[in-house]
Amino acid sequence: MPGLSHSEPPPAEGIAVDFGLNEDQEAFRAAVRTFAREKLAPGYLQRAKSEWFPWEVHREVAALGVFGLLAGEAFNPLAHEDFVAAGLVVEELAYAQVKTATRCSGVDSRPERRFGRWRVRVRRTP
Repeated sequence: MPGLSHSEPPPAEGIAVDFGLNEDQEAFRAAVRTFAREKLAPGYLQRAKSEWFPWEVHREVAALGVFGLLAGEAFNPLAHEDFVAAGLVVEELAYAQVKTATRCSGVDSRPERRFGRWRVRVRRTP
């Protein structure tokens, strides 16, 4: 096209891209945000200083259904793995407690899910 340099892509015509969140992503973000600010943030410092793992908090986070977002069909409450929803969950939890957020990221469960035996996957994958 005349007037365009070689480094500029041609203008896109008739292409609309929606960068907004879908309903599931919005719902996960809202639920986790509420939980993180009302339940997780208030006891953060006490849990951070403790030598004990906060199982009660872990179970409450698990009840939200967020641990399985990247853990495969058997554990995922959504129809498919949703990396955006998982990122939103990690972001909202990290606001209140980073350690809980990293546990929800799925980074530590993906290798076990892909390569582990079923017994290991069920036992270790949240």
